[in-house]
This record gives sequence, C-alpha cells and structure tokens, in this order.
Amino acid sequence: MSSVNTRGSLQWLTIELAGSLGGDINDASMAKLSDEVKYLKGVGPARAEVLAKRGIISVEDLIGYLPFRYEDRSHFSQIADVVPGNVYTLRVEVLEGQAIRYSRSSRSVYLLTVQDESLRRLHCRFFHGG
Repeated sequence: MSSVNTRGSLQWLTIELAGSLGGDINDASMAKLSDEVKYLKGVGPARAEVLAKRGIISVEDLIGYLPFRYEDRSHFSQIADVVPGNVYTLRVEVLEGQAIRYSRSSRSVYLLTVQDESLRRLHCRFFHGG
C-alpha cells in the first residue's frame, strides 16, 4: 500500500514495497529500486505526476526523498547553545507551566519554565496551542 498527502506540500509519504506489485515478499514481481513509482499499487497517473514534479520517478527516488521542511530531531542541544531565530531540539524537564486565557478570545498562551541536565533554565512561550 502506498499513500501520499498532496495537500499543499508533500507532508508525508508511506509505501509498503512487499507485495506492492501484486506478489508476496518472496515473489519475483516484488518492486525493485529501479521500478517507476507509477506502477506501485495505489499510485496512479495523477499521483505519479505530483511525485515526478518533486523528482520522484523510481522507487529508489521515493525511498531517498526528504520533505522540504525536514528537521533532524535526533540530536539534542543544550540551553546554553540556544540562539534566537534558530531551530533546536532540547531534552528538558518541565519545572512549571501555565495557560493564560485572554478574555476576548478563546485562545491561550502557554508559559513553561524548563531546565536541561546542566541545570540551565529557559522560559518558553507557546501560541496557538488550543
């Protein structure tokens, strides 16, 4: 099974190669890296065209595709390294938090105080949380 979310930008893409061409995992008809994506089950001409615009023609292209806004969140930074205007992934402990509701709106601002393993603290403010 393969599925593509084509609303706006390509946000997620899922593919199951085993049996994608109608066979099972030990069948010679299993998709090869050089196969065109248009032959995968669930990828018709319209979807293949959307993928082609992103440079995805073969199964190999599909596997190696990274979304436009891909962020590697496997590496953690320390609070001491944070510079305004950049994107970071932090591993922190939430020390305190509160939601502030505005009387004229149903929106809230969430305020958190967090601390990393070096005991440095960061005051965070989240908008549009609910």
